[in-house]
Amino acid sequence: MTDVNRDHEINFAIWQIAESYFIEDDPNICWPWLGGFDSRGTPRFKKNKIYYKARRVILLHHLGLKQSDLYLLTKPECKLQTECCNWNHMFLGTPKQSTALLIDSRRHDSLNRKGEKHPMHILTEEKVLTIRAEYAEGMSYTELSHKYEVAYVLIIKIINRELWNHI
Repeated sequence: MTDVNRDHEINFAIWQIAESYFIEDDPNICWPWLGGFDSRGTPRFKKNKIYYKARRVILLHHLGLKQSDLYLLTKPECKLQTECCNWNHMFLGTPKQSTALLIDSRRHDSLNRKGEKHPMHILTEEKVLTIRAEYAEGMSYTELSHKYEVAYVLIIKIINRELWNHI
């Protein structure tokens, strides 16, 4: 199954599916997405084995466009940011505008989270230190990856301090 890209046209049937996952309300407040999300927290839905980015579908339909090469951006004052379906809180913009908004809103702090502060962390600092100690005692990468149920390459990067280098 593929994720929608900028080449997929938005038609009325696709809009109707997206519309069923949020409640249109006061134009001044956020309308939360009530459907599914991808692994990055982006609202999405599926039709005919294709995943569509819900907020993009909603905005393009509202603007009367079938497709656009521009990025979907959220106004900084929007409280829900990635989940909001209120088209009054969204607009289309360039990659440069996207980067400027990200830096201005300080949401880029999540990109600098390390270790246990990162929302997708699997290991703890204690386990990382134990992994390094056990490797120093002679345990192999393979044995460590099986023991801690993580990818072999993750163990290598921890040992070589490419990851978790702050501890």
